[in-house]
Amino acid sequence: MTIPDTIKVTAGTDRHLYGSGYTVAVIDDDSGAQIGSVCGQTPCVKYGTTSWAANPNPQPRHFHAELRGPGGGTVASSGQVTVEVLKHTWEVLSVVPNPQSRVVPGGIQFLATLDHSVHGNGGGYVINMYDEDSPTWPTTCGYSSVCAKTIARNWADNANPAPGRMRVEVRNSAGDIASNVVYTEAQFRRFIFTVNLAFSTRTEANGNVVHTATATTDRSVYATGYSVKIKKADGTEACAAYNGTQCGPRDVAVGEAYRAVVENSSGHVAGASGTWVLNESGPELAMLGAVDLAYVASRFATVNGLCEELLFKGGFSGGDTLPDWYQACEAALAAGKTVVQALVAVAAVEGGAAIIHMLAGDQIAPTIPEPEDATPDDSVVYRPLPLPIWIEIQDLADRLQQANPKLDAQGADEVATQCKLFMGRQGRPPDDCLLHPIIAPGSDMPEITKNTLVGLGRNPQWALLHYEDPVPKAQTVTRDWYSGIPPCVGYSGTGQQCDEFPYFSSLEGGPPPPGGIRPALRLVPGVEQSRQGGHLSSFNTACGLNTRPNNPPFWVIPMYWNGPKTVKLCNGWGPPVVP
Repeated sequence: MTIPDTIKVTAGTDRHLYGSGYTVAVIDDDSGAQIGSVCGQTPCVKYGTTSWAANPNPQPRHFHAELRGPGGGTVASSGQVTVEVLKHTWEVLSVVPNPQSRVVPGGIQFLATLDHSVHGNGGGYVINMYDEDSPTWPTTCGYSSVCAKTIARNWADNANPAPGRMRVEVRNSAGDIASNVVYTEAQFRRFIFTVNLAFSTRTEANGNVVHTATATTDRSVYATGYSVKIKKADGTEACAAYNGTQCGPRDVAVGEAYRAVVENSSGHVAGASGTWVLNESGPELAMLGAVDLAYVASRFATVNGLCEELLFKGGFSGGDTLPDWYQACEAALAAGKTVVQALVAVAAVEGGAAIIHMLAGDQIAPTIPEPEDATPDDSVVYRPLPLPIWIEIQDLADRLQQANPKLDAQGADEVATQCKLFMGRQGRPPDDCLLHPIIAPGSDMPEITKNTLVGLGRNPQWALLHYEDPVPKAQTVTRDWYSGIPPCVGYSGTGQQCDEFPYFSSLEGGPPPPGGIRPALRLVPGVEQSRQGGHLSSFNTACGLNTRPNNPPFWVIPMYWNGPKTVKLCNGWGPPVVP
């Protein structure tokens, strides 16, 4: 029986007792007490009780029956019977967050459902819902099979909102658990203000033309801890307002670059306009998508220096026809334009956007070193990032969370930052990271992450791989093709294995073609290799790469080896791509 059931014990004799003077008694052997009165007839039915107090550690119960004579003495006994007593437990069927993600400020309600009610149990058992980040004061429910608790995040959390993490179980006042324990979480995303910057002019009495700028937001910054500001490209404030939705109008100078931002006292930015350069002819937007051209321009003292870097980035080695993007830069130089204006001109011609994305990617981290046994410490992206880059990263991180509701803010930031780095090295905008599934190796397999970083330093195009089933591939390509190539020589019995990047389970993996770029090879602990195999298997299955035709593409966006653990994102499965 299961607590709090009643135990029914039936004792019988081989003949009727009526009129004989004999009686039957039922004895609880654990207490030595008789259950109820004696029976003057047969069968004799008695009921034993169970106690909620025994529920944490229930023990078997034991009974026997006695035949007593007319004088009251025992003349016969039955054998002992044992009743197994089971603990009363509840099953937490589900803990559902509603909604699955919430923009700060606000709350997410978690609804827990049990298989049956805790009401009337008599043992003090209740449903407990714990905020895992503040577990001292759970929400308790003792009258039904459902319970609800809300976890909230406010403006103070907006810089890096932690996920809401919930634990649900049934306990009594002594802390004894009487259910399974269920954990779940839901994500909070930052609130990102929509910010605009507008310019106007006025003519004063003396005939001078004065330019003004006004910043506006889609929501008041009152009581948020944020302020709306107008800033020059060098970070100097031209205007600051701590209430309402507007800053300005404020006088601004020709030749300067300005943007409007919403930020708090710690410098966390929660929204920004594009950057505008104020020319004599009026304002000019200095943006390529989300890339701040004014910030890219800050790397170059002269337009000539920019043009030389463009040639280097574009890999132009001479010829009769100069690329359009270089000619646009040279024309800007001849016309006496500024570096920002030259970048605007480059962005407008064929191939110019890709070159600028390469320049912008360089502002994330230095080049990853070679050869394959190097330790690429300088590929780590240190925080805080410069303001213009951080705005772009934060916007991309928010969209990654929207596409992948289980991704937390920290993971989104790191993936977005590395996306900008590795997309830039391919001449792509960071937004391209949203096109395909992403596997982002991290700190749970540090040596493999290093090898991946080195491989991408050797060939940035390997950030985009195409799935290939490794089983049929192994029938035509030797699986350990690298066994005779350093450092993958004689490692048997060392506890290490040879890691290769690109992955063997991709079109790009395996031995290189004649004259091709050799994959990155590195000896890594066997446990890391096993962990990577698990990651790839679950990633390929969850995102459907191993079931879609035409070698579907996916991104490899390594993070760093002392930061977040490996992240896998399906990005809504991405659009079908046919090579």
